[in-house]
Amino acid sequence: MTISNPVQSLNETRKVPTICPICKTKKDLDLPASIVNQASNIATISLPKGLICDHHFQMFVDKNFQVRGYQKVDLEMELKGNDQQQNDKELFENLLLDGNYLEYRPKNLQQQEESAPPRNRKTSMRKTMSNEEIYEEFWEFIADDNAEFQDFILKDERRKKKE
Repeated sequence: MTISNPVQSLNETRKVPTICPICKTKKDLDLPASIVNQASNIATISLPKGLICDHHFQMFVDKNFQVRGYQKVDLEMELKGNDQQQNDKELFENLLLDGNYLEYRPKNLQQQEESAPPRNRKTSMRKTMSNEEIYEEFWEFIADDNAEFQDFILKDERRKKKE
């Protein structure tokens, strides 16, 4: 009795002869058996530029790993500038994850801010306020019996008018 190894079956590949429908370049591809076997009848495989030749096309493979046809791609959408893989890499490198907290904090933006002259540097840090500044800004929200601001409360003419 043979016991099959599920990990081995996930890594199993089959060589499939592939021909570009545009330039007729030939190459054998190792296709994952699990992908072809999981397809309902025919697996559709997208072959990007550079894998076989300079063309992007699709290949249709049946359960017996026989090529049933090809289709050229009329339009291939791409991101301008960086390729998607580079964008994904940059995205994940710039994510800050701490428990339930997730923040996107681009490193190149931080470096630009750090290297900018002080007069142009933008900062997200809040100005440190004195107790007097805090009192002046929020006096109407501070309770009359607040010990921290008692000196300001006693001298404040606005509070005397309120009484």
